[in-house]
Amino acid sequence: MKAHAHEMDFSASSALKRTFTHFITKKIWLPKVVYDALPYFYLIAGVAAIVATIYIGEWYWVVPHYVLFSAVCLHIGFLLLRKRRPSAIVERPHRFIS
Repeated sequence: MKAHAHEMDFSASSALKRTFTHFITKKIWLPKVVYDALPYFYLIAGVAAIVATIYIGEWYWVVPHYVLFSAVCLHIGFLLLRKRRPSAIVERPHRFIS
C-alpha cells in the first residue's frame, strides 16, 4: 500500500523527537541574581494568586485558574528552595546528636 503524503516515516519522526527532546532539555544560563531570586519569585507569585482568588468575591471563570496557578507556583517555589538548601541535619549534624 502507498503511504499518505502527510505521514512521516520512522526516521523523520525519530529525528523530530530528538530535536524536541534537545530543545526541552537544553540548559540555559541565568545571571546569579535571577537564579537566586527564582524560588522567591515563584512563592510571591503563588501568594499573589491566592490573594487575588480571595479578593475576587464572586465565582468567575478565572478563579479555578488562579487556584491552579497558585498551587503550581507554590509547589515549584518550595521545591526549588528545598533543592538549593540542604536540610539542617546535613548542615549541622552535631546539633542532633545526643
